[in-house]
Amino acid sequence: MKFHQFAYNNVRRNIRTYSAYLLSSTFAVMIFFVYAMFIYHPQLADGSVSRMVKIGMQAAEYVIFGFSFLFLLYSVGGFLKARKKEFGLLAMLGMTRVQLNQLVFLENMLIGLLSVGMGVILGLLVVKAFFIFAAYALEMPELPFYWPADALKLTILSFLCMFVVISLMTLFLVRNQRVIALLQSANKPKPEPKASIFLALVAFACLAGAYGIALTKFSSDTMLLILGLAIVGTYFLFTQLSVFVIRWLKRRRSFYQRGTNLLWLSDLAYRMKDNARMLFLVTIVSAVAFTATGTFLYFKQQARMMLEVNPYPFIYVSSPDNPKANADLARIDRELAREQVQAEKINLPVRYYMPTQGDKRVAIIRQSDYNRLARLLDRDPIHVRGQAGWLLRSTDEKNDLGEMKRITFKENGNVFHIDRSMVGTILPYSPGDLVVADTTFTKLTKPAKQEIFTIYIVDEWMGREPKAGSVEHRVSEKLASMFPFNVEAKGELLERATVYLTFKQFTSVSMFIGMFIVFIFFMAAGSFLYFRLYADLDQDSKRYQAINKLGLTERELARANTVQMALLFFVPFIVAVVHSIVALMALQEDLQTPVIGPATVGIGSFFLLQFVYFLIVRSSYLKSLKRVLS
Repeated sequence: MKFHQFAYNNVRRNIRTYSAYLLSSTFAVMIFFVYAMFIYHPQLADGSVSRMVKIGMQAAEYVIFGFSFLFLLYSVGGFLKARKKEFGLLAMLGMTRVQLNQLVFLENMLIGLLSVGMGVILGLLVVKAFFIFAAYALEMPELPFYWPADALKLTILSFLCMFVVISLMTLFLVRNQRVIALLQSANKPKPEPKASIFLALVAFACLAGAYGIALTKFSSDTMLLILGLAIVGTYFLFTQLSVFVIRWLKRRRSFYQRGTNLLWLSDLAYRMKDNARMLFLVTIVSAVAFTATGTFLYFKQQARMMLEVNPYPFIYVSSPDNPKANADLARIDRELAREQVQAEKINLPVRYYMPTQGDKRVAIIRQSDYNRLARLLDRDPIHVRGQAGWLLRSTDEKNDLGEMKRITFKENGNVFHIDRSMVGTILPYSPGDLVVADTTFTKLTKPAKQEIFTIYIVDEWMGREPKAGSVEHRVSEKLASMFPFNVEAKGELLERATVYLTFKQFTSVSMFIGMFIVFIFFMAAGSFLYFRLYADLDQDSKRYQAINKLGLTERELARANTVQMALLFFVPFIVAVVHSIVALMALQEDLQTPVIGPATVGIGSFFLLQFVYFLIVRSSYLKSLKRVLS
């Protein structure tokens, strides 16, 4: 038997040990390959998808590749540790250090080749579904299947290089081990995990401090401090505080000796200590994912509100003394005529004043202008009498403008009684509009600022959501390039389609990429816990065989293992949810808008995913354990 055949047989015989490693590697290759197929798709080169989308997907590729490298490097150390006794036996039979290194290298490369091959095949099978989902999530035309030569080259070369580097790095994990140490590794008893009371208190203090600062003094200046305290506190939570709590529970004999608590609690401290780093990483990444998901879902809701804030396709805003106003309006008219778009123009003079009771500037408009626009927006007309006004607020939240009964302006001392205050401004991005009688408007003096709004009304676009690639979107992009933003300019174009679609696409891409990356991390973390359970299966089976002779039933065995696995799977999830809720509460207070509600959708989805994966791992592990005991 040749040496490479010996390496192949070793992998085949240890397929249970390598299964989690192989499947996780295959999944990482598949996701990387699918993303690469998206990036290199020929239809994306024609500009149908914004450059921001492609940059985001490329960033996701780097994140997936970097995480895959760290995870596989971390995992392979655990796999080699589980096989130390086997390496010791091989050394006793005469295998040299060079041959052992060569064996480890060949085995890792064999796993790598299998992972790359299986990942590419699975990627080709699921890529069509991925394209359909991506088109739906990003609101773009569906992408057809194509032969991904560039994506294939990138995936194969990237992961082959990764597995070569990992295989070389694994040689350092066993090179200095003596034969006797390798042989005794499986039977060597683990020392009881120890916890420092001081570091346990540090964990509690850091988390309490992070939560307290976030809920009372959250700002951009304290954000890094909050993040640092949360990371340090979470790390010591799993490495120190969790062990301290378990040891405290074991001293509570009334709890420790009740039912099957002794079975799962006696081994839990070892498992928590062994998996502390992985649980810590899962918690931090999950907390970031939950917070980001809630934030992006909130911003996706805000995208819909942008159409309510600015229902007009195009608005040209100019100061009265702008000498280029007529030329700019003529350019807009020519562009609309070139696209055969029929538009009605409404000129709306606006005067701004600062009320003495608040710090938000109020826009004054004429009653006739409001009623003209209200007819186009399906609103009821209003009638204002004398020195009174109707106040239109941008939101339904109570603020200084909403609570005013009368307004006194600083510039001229004019006083207006508020006949009625309601939600729904007529001007885009305005905190408040005051509608006054036409005769009253002409008598206003000393405005803080004056502007003329030229509003373009296109009947078929009013009240409808702009679509990517539509005529409105195409015209908006051309006009936006003709009128770039300039602080010193006296004329400015406000168009809704490009702003709305860019903002909506940004949130969709961010959620799309983020959820896939977190999904990979969840699968990898679950696979690692799955492997750790199976690595200890032989020791667990011997222990349970001895206890089984004392009367342990299968139901008690299942209950003890279920509690222990549930804690390993869901404690990081619960800690991450607490971190996220605190962060979202701080963000909600800062934005003065609800963000926790949208976050529950994302958290619920992740919980469902975690729960299903937990049931699969639990069922598989219990079957294997019962098979050994039978």
